[in-house]
Formats: sequence, C-alpha cells, structure tokens
Amino acid sequence: MDSNHSKRWISAFIDFGYNVTVLNISDTKNDNFPGCKIIDVNFFSIKLFNFIMAYFIMIFRINQSSIDIFHIHYLGYNLIPAMAVKSSKLVLTAWGSDIFLAQHNRIRAWLLGRSLRVASLITGDSQTIINQIAKLNVNKNKIHRINFGTETDFYKARKPERININLKTLNIISLRNLEPIYNIECLIEAVKILHDKGFNLNCDIFGYGSLEDNLKNLIKQYSLEKVIKLCGRFDAKLLPKTFSKYDLYVSTSTSDAGISASTAEAMSCEVPVLISDSAENSSWVENGVNGLLYKTSNQNELAQQLIKFSDFNESKRLSVGLAGRETIIKHNDCNTEMSKMSAIITQLVNT
Repeated sequence: MDSNHSKRWISAFIDFGYNVTVLNISDTKNDNFPGCKIIDVNFFSIKLFNFIMAYFIMIFRINQSSIDIFHIHYLGYNLIPAMAVKSSKLVLTAWGSDIFLAQHNRIRAWLLGRSLRVASLITGDSQTIINQIAKLNVNKNKIHRINFGTETDFYKARKPERININLKTLNIISLRNLEPIYNIECLIEAVKILHDKGFNLNCDIFGYGSLEDNLKNLIKQYSLEKVIKLCGRFDAKLLPKTFSKYDLYVSTSTSDAGISASTAEAMSCEVPVLISDSAENSSWVENGVNGLLYKTSNQNELAQQLIKFSDFNESKRLSVGLAGRETIIKHNDCNTEMSKMSAIITQLVNT
C-alpha cells in the first residue's frame, strides 16, 4: 500500500473500533494493521487476462464480506470495483489531482461522474476541490470537507537538534516527487541563483518520478552536484528525525488542493516552510509569520524568499517553525479530522 493518507485513515478507523477490510490494489504487500483484514489483489496488471481475473476475484471476495461502507481513496481507475459492489454505501475521498485529470480523459470523466452520482458521501480537503465536484451535477449536501490530517503527536520537533541551527549554511529539504506537477526544476533554478551569488547552501530532494534523468542532467549542467542531491524515496517513519537536519522545507508544487501532507508534516515538526502560492496555500501560510510563500513557478521570487529566510536570525526561524506547528495542531490534526469523519460515517450507517 503506497499511500500514507490511506494508512493514516485505516489506522484511525481501527482505533475507533470499526471492523475494517482493506482492498490493497498496489504492489506493496508488507503493511500490517492489527485487527484488520487485508485483501491483496494485483488489480492493475498490464496483462488483460490477469486484469480480468483479478477484477472478478476481487468483486467475489468483497461481496462475500459483510460491508456497510465501501470507501475509496483517490478517484481514478480504482473506482472500477465500486461498479459491481453490492449492499454497501459508497464513500469517496477526492485528492485533487484525480478530479482535474478526469477533465482530460473521457473514460476517467465518465467513471468519475457515475461514481459521484451514486455515492452516499464525498469528502475533499479543500474548498477548491469541493467546488469542482459540485459543478459535476452532484448534490452539495453529500459533499463534506475533511482534511487528511497530520499525526501531530508523531510529527513533532526533536528539540535538541532543532536548536542547533547552522546559520552559515542553508540546508533545504524537498519531499515532492519528480513529476511535472511538482516543478522541481524551479527549485534547482532558484538554488543556482543563490549559488551564483555566493551563498552556502545544500539542497536534498527526496522523491522519485519520470523526470529523474532530466533533473540529474540539469543539476550536472549547472555544476551543482555538490550542492543538490537527488535522494530517492524517503522513509515516513524517520521523517521527524530527518527534518531535524534541515533549516527549511521547500515545496514547488503547481497545483496543491489542500495543504500537502509533507508540508503539514514539516510544519508539525516546527521546520519553517517556503511553498508556492497555489490553490489554498495562502490560507495555510501567512508570509513571514508561520512560513513563506512565493509566486508559483517563479524561480526568481523563490530565490528572493530563500535569501529573505537566510537573513532570519535563530530566534525568528524558531518562532516561524513554532507558529507553523500551532497552525497544524489547530486546523489539521489527524485525531480531530478523523473524529469528524467518524461522526459522518456513523450517521450514514444509521440512515
């Protein structure tokens, strides 16, 4: 199972006492949720026969179970199983990119539209996404805003490490994947601007994706191999410790819906964030108070904000980081958001 969002929600509903069955359609089969039944199905096989067999096996196994609620995270082709599931109420959680991608694909658009119409409950983590769903002839009364939530008890600052801020070298971390939507090139361009001006900085870019070779070539072209490193996948279980090594988290995404998981986790760990002013990011980050914003895809403004942050003294950096954590605790705490979701699910089951 690849999604930390899904894992977090599964764990929350187990803790609330629900009988949870997980339909795992990813290649990852090493997740362990005590008290939870897991059905592993290689649904997205590239071979047509395997796909068809997996589909019918999956539907049979689901319909043999006693399911009151069928909940789907991310509204892409994984909506297909919901078409044949009987005797359960359909709950859909949109992530943002799934809604926008459907606008450019007729099959996905049809599948999404059908599923939204028959769903009993739909959730999204931003008003932008909720408005977009409502435009698809969906009853607004069944759409609710539920943020994905951050485990603030786990994602918290490791105080001894965070106090030792190195003001001579700016240490930057990025956790967005190497795909066009995350615009990692913008970060590389901004780092080059600072490097050319004589700033001392290190930039570690975690993630994976289709642009890895292109980004490696760009780093090499700018002779930044000693400054920028592509670090591959990160271990979510080690993130609090990983964050403690960095002064600043940067996100260059061009189309976040609500606040991204990694941005919220950095803020929860009291790491100051510098993120693109896209979608609703400005409703989460107040410039210079609990983080910094820059004009989306503008590497010159990103570079200016990096310089601005580098001028912050230790006290200012710590206060920005603390304000970021307070924002997440108040507006994106996982326990609070999952309690909201549980209340809505309980009401739905009882109707």
